[in-house]
Amino acid sequence: MKFGVKGAGPIHFRDEIRRALIFYTVIPVAVVVLAFFAFFIFYAHSSIMEVNQESNRLVCGELERMVDSYGSELIRMWDADSTERLQGNPSRLRQLQTEAIRFIDSMHSQADFYILNSRFEVCVSTAEQRPGFMPPDAGLNWGIVRKMRSRPGEAVFEFTSESTKRENQKALVVGAQLGAASGERYYLFFMVPARYLVDTTCNRPVQVVVTNRYHDVCTSNTNSFTMEFGAAKPEIRQKRAFLSLNDEWYYQYETDILGGEINVYTFTPVKNAMTLFAVDISIFLLVILLIGNISVFGATRVARSKTAVIDQIIRAFEKVKEGNLNTPLNIGAEDELSVIGDSYNLMLESLKEQIERNNQVVRETVYSEIRQLESQFNPHFLFNTLETIKFTVKLEPDIASRMIVALSAILRYSINSQITDVTLEEDLSYIESYLTIQKYRFEDSLFTDIQVDKRALDCIVPKLIFQPVIENAIKYGIGETEVLTIRICVTVADCLLIRVQDDGDGMSREKLEELRNLMKEENRTGKAHFGLYNINRRIKLMYGAQYGVDIDSRQGQGTSVSMRLPVRHKGEKKHDQGSDCGG
Repeated sequence: MKFGVKGAGPIHFRDEIRRALIFYTVIPVAVVVLAFFAFFIFYAHSSIMEVNQESNRLVCGELERMVDSYGSELIRMWDADSTERLQGNPSRLRQLQTEAIRFIDSMHSQADFYILNSRFEVCVSTAEQRPGFMPPDAGLNWGIVRKMRSRPGEAVFEFTSESTKRENQKALVVGAQLGAASGERYYLFFMVPARYLVDTTCNRPVQVVVTNRYHDVCTSNTNSFTMEFGAAKPEIRQKRAFLSLNDEWYYQYETDILGGEINVYTFTPVKNAMTLFAVDISIFLLVILLIGNISVFGATRVARSKTAVIDQIIRAFEKVKEGNLNTPLNIGAEDELSVIGDSYNLMLESLKEQIERNNQVVRETVYSEIRQLESQFNPHFLFNTLETIKFTVKLEPDIASRMIVALSAILRYSINSQITDVTLEEDLSYIESYLTIQKYRFEDSLFTDIQVDKRALDCIVPKLIFQPVIENAIKYGIGETEVLTIRICVTVADCLLIRVQDDGDGMSREKLEELRNLMKEENRTGKAHFGLYNINRRIKLMYGAQYGVDIDSRQGQGTSVSMRLPVRHKGEKKHDQGSDCGG
């Protein structure tokens, strides 16, 4: 079977099916595989970055915590003591030693505490030997002492060599000078092994290098980035996200802390991840290639087998197009195409029956729309009422109780979906409960006057016919005047005439024309004046186009809404709705 278009060669439907099957099989699989592949890359990259940066933050946080905490403790000691109080006072020195040990325990870290006099003799120590970070010829030009002398009253820090516990390692020394520039001075130190800072905060497969501003390595859990004499390799200072070094690739992250004095580098090896990434690419490509070959082979077979049946279906539809409804379709295949044949035969047999059912469908559609329009209950009224009850229940419980009873009656009436037509008396009873709540809400600002012809009380009206009109009058009238009066008048003549008038501000002629035009729309989705549109639409659907809602208003003189309905008493059958009535 083939189709043709002007100016083009024949198009074989078999080829179209084959191409479609291939396209809708291979392409989605390829997209899914690529999406999974992209997700894998994103997840792996995010995981590497997250673990690396979290390790960096932990090391930075621990370094800053150590320097700040030990420095603050030294300043506290500096503020509490004077050189005169310490000089020749062994008990006070031992007391400082006890306080330092207690503070070190509270920090949950390994540290030693020393107090040196101006001759650099150890006065107090929590260790059994001379400080490992202190050179044998320590003097006033010793690095950290020079810092303390230049900044008296402040805590300073420095990474320096420490050889008492582990050879060729560094220590973080935090110190402060106690005493004036002249006279006896004391030097207070806390010493923390630098390697401890890394080992206790970074237990993940992340390599950490801490350097000072001169790019000397202060501490590290790897030797891969350290040159001879303890300097950091220049490659790590190039501020690149990925670094190639020693036949390995690393993800690198750097943070400057403590006023730029310290640089913290964290490195995550990614060579294995990149190798796994390449293997995954190869596997995914093989999967796509395999699926593609299988799809081409299968699509060709399916297209060949289904084309014959489709030819038969097309010939049958061409006969129907010519007006022949007595051509059954016989498909021997036991697959989805047989459903088309069965449906085709059923269509021919039920065509007349379907035409007859159309009228019933139209009636059901109208009824469904009426039920939908009836369900448009304004939630704002419910929320506002509940808020009013919430505050009234404490101040005026009796009023709150009456409001709850009225609200209960409203909800019980409005949510009863089994009743669509009610008597005017029933709907007036509902609206009295509604007005009871509104009067409590607006107190002395709302008044009503209801006058009803007794012959109209048992007339059948659409359910909830009053509420949208009164709700609209309150919404647009209560804010414009200090006092709003709503008058309801119901009369019976050739038709049932219901008028709802208010003495609010009314509306201009232009606004009135715009509102009347909105009421004529067949399908309205906007929210403005939807209640009036709802009532008008329901009346016309239920009783005919000659009935409905009419609006009249003048600026400064209020608004009048008239609703015309047929006169139908309870228990009577529906009258002829072809007559009209005047207002």
